[in-house]
Amino acid sequence: MFESYQIARSTDKILSRFSLSLNEYTIPINGKCIVEKGSTGYVITSENERELRRMRFGLTPHWAKTPMDILTARAEGDKNLDNDPCYNGPNSIFLKPAFRKAIQQYRCLVVADSYIEEFNKQQQLITFSENNFPGVFAGIYDYWTDPETKIVQPGFAIITIPATGMLQHIGINRMPVILSYFNCINWIKSPKPLNYYLPMLNRSSIELVNVISLKDTHRTGNQEQKVIKSSQSAEPLPKRYYSKRHLHTPYDNSTIEERLEREKHLKS
Repeated sequence: MFESYQIARSTDKILSRFSLSLNEYTIPINGKCIVEKGSTGYVITSENERELRRMRFGLTPHWAKTPMDILTARAEGDKNLDNDPCYNGPNSIFLKPAFRKAIQQYRCLVVADSYIEEFNKQQQLITFSENNFPGVFAGIYDYWTDPETKIVQPGFAIITIPATGMLQHIGINRMPVILSYFNCINWIKSPKPLNYYLPMLNRSSIELVNVISLKDTHRTGNQEQKVIKSSQSAEPLPKRYYSKRHLHTPYDNSTIEERLEREKHLKS
């Protein structure tokens, strides 16, 4: 089940790619991060298509009495419950009460570089083939007001369609709608009738290229997650200078900290 995704590009690259400005309340992206339920992601909304803003991952309809934090919205609505990849019926997302207003008024682009799918109790990292273009998911959002605090909390969900190709082969049933650059512009264009937006949910326009297991310690996926989970404020290691004596030194399996400490004693 799709519950989280990864952002790996810097804010500057995203801003320049889409000719955006930064929302005054938006904190720049300093490194790789995983966006999960309840955390904040970066979106471009139909209300302001020239601004990158942060928003909670998890949509709660404006009419709800308690938070719902919906992460995904099926493009077909209640149709195609068998997740048939050959489904040719209508996209009925607008018939769902939780998404009716959002699909008409509050559409957004969710910026991502890859996403994480859990299958057979194992996490899979799904990456894209077009590395020069950040992946963009079709999303919707809504504004929910906390009845106690009266604080307005915007939240977004990612629209999904039946999985195709490689993903279907390994047993994954759903995938996010990945928009081409052309459809990105059209998705947040408003106001238009629903039949203008719904056809964009029919297929994925960017080819998925890779599936890497995050649980496998012998693959790069696990190393990648360690980078993501590490602190963004960690200081870089001190620069190490090598001399001729290092070229003839046998392989040393000690840790970096032990080597640096040993070199300090040698210099003193």
